[in-house]
Amino acid sequence: MAVCVLFYDGIIFTYIRSSPGATFTVNSTVDAGDSTPGDGTCSNSALGKCTLRAAIMEANQSPGPHTIILPAGTYTLMLAGTGEDNSATGDLDIYTNVTITGAGGNRDGDPSLTIIDGAGVDRVFDINPALDPTGYNVAIEALTIRNGKAQDSIDSIGGESEEIRGTARPSPSITR
Repeated sequence: MAVCVLFYDGIIFTYIRSSPGATFTVNSTVDAGDSTPGDGTCSNSALGKCTLRAAIMEANQSPGPHTIILPAGTYTLMLAGTGEDNSATGDLDIYTNVTITGAGGNRDGDPSLTIIDGAGVDRVFDINPALDPTGYNVAIEALTIRNGKAQDSIDSIGGESEEIRGTARPSPSITR
C-alpha cells in the first residue's frame, strides 16, 4: 500500500493506493513455514525456497488478491499440530483473498498432477471467516486435496467432510 500525505495552505491531502496482490510460485514440495511472514518474500531460510505453507503464510500478511502457483507434484503436510490459526503447524489457515492453482498455474490443468496430501495430521485447509468478519474469497483450482483429518463437526477443506466455511471455489478433485 502506498500512502502520500500532502500539506498545502492549511489543508491535509491524503492519497492511499492499494498494492496489487502478489504472485507466489512454489518451488519446493517440502512442508516448511516462511522465515519472516509479512516481508513480501516467500522463503524458508533453511531451504532457500518457497513452499506452499510459506506462500500461504506470506499471503495472509498483506491484502490480496494473491495468487499461489503450484507446479505438478505432491505436497505432503508434515508439521503436526492443531488449534493455531497462522499456518505454522497442521492445516493451512487462509484468511486473505487468494487463488491457489495447481498444474503449474493452468487453472484448466489436470488436477491429478498436483496433490496436497494432509497425511492424516490435520485437515488440509482451514478457511475460517470468523478470523475476518469482512470475509474473503478463496479459489482452489486444478489440484487434488486428500487425506485430511477432521478436527470438529464443522470442518474445512480436506477433512473427513468437505464443508467449506467462507466463500471458496474448490477444484474438481477433493478426495477423502
